[in-house]
Amino acid sequence: MLNSLGGVINWRVPKDGVVVSQVFAEMESNKQRLRIDDWGICNTTLEEVFHSIVADDINDALEIEDVESDEEGAGEREKEDSEEAHEKTRDEDESDSETDSSA
Repeated sequence: MLNSLGGVINWRVPKDGVVVSQVFAEMESNKQRLRIDDWGICNTTLEEVFHSIVADDINDALEIEDVESDEEGAGEREKEDSEEAHEKTRDEDESDSETDSSA
């Protein structure tokens, strides 16, 4: 489904393997059962192709951003984990030296 607006639904159907006469026959024979008032077939416009390409490019860019954010987040988490481990080791060393000095 491409979109739905005001009770009108647009579907994209691939051309490969589709016999237009069968589409007409199926739609007409199922019109009442599916409560379809009107329907039609049209070629994709150049504007629709453009919008589709732009939408794909935007989605690709967002996916790349998400991956980069995840990688950056993982790097920051590793850095934080390393800093926490370093602090813990330092605290343990200080605790050990306090124990040694009191003995």
